Amino acid sequence: MAPAPTLRLGRQAATCALFCALALAVMAWRHPHDWLADTRTGWALPVQLALAAAATAAAWWLIVLVRRSPHWLQRVSAPSSMQGLDLSGYRPLAVALLAGIGEELLFRAALLPALGLPGSSALFALAHVRTALLAGPGWGLRGLYIAQTLLAGLALGLVYLHLGLLVAVALHVLIDWVGLSLMAARSKDLGPAGRP
Repeated sequence: MAPAPTLRLGRQAATCALFCALALAVMAWRHPHDWLADTRTGWALPVQLALAAAATAAAWWLIVLVRRSPHWLQRVSAPSSMQGLDLSGYRPLAVALLAGIGEELLFRAALLPALGLPGSSALFALAHVRTALLAGPGWGLRGLYIAQTLLAGLALGLVYLHLGLLVAVALHVLIDWVGLSLMAARSKDLGPAGRP
């Protein structure tokens, strides 16, 4: 039996740093005199900040409400492969921040203008093949996860193009934070007796 994949903050931080460095290199290559040109998309920065703040408040309330409601918490899917991960304390938020910042800089701000929406979204989905191993046994669930990731990449690309990079980063962080926080709560709720 192969060991279950782990979620290490050090590895997440290294991946985030690598993605940020690659993003900056692509942006500098595309726009040598204004390498941050592709980060200025969508709505004005104050509006993006307001949207990000409102979305963060909504995500926090969603996490609190679901965690306090046994009825809703039971509806959260917690694959057995996720139950071995350490998602205690601040880890869900830290992982979400690292993934959201690094991936949005690379796949949206750097690669989307260079490759287009379909190309950058396909690369985004391919980058999540290792994460698909956590979706559960069998390639059916893993394939579904990759398809969902492709759709998420397309949606985040549209958010980047129309609303702005900061909103895309915030949305990506919040999706990951809510998902990981609720899976952590559900895994804790199952306890050792409820695990398969």
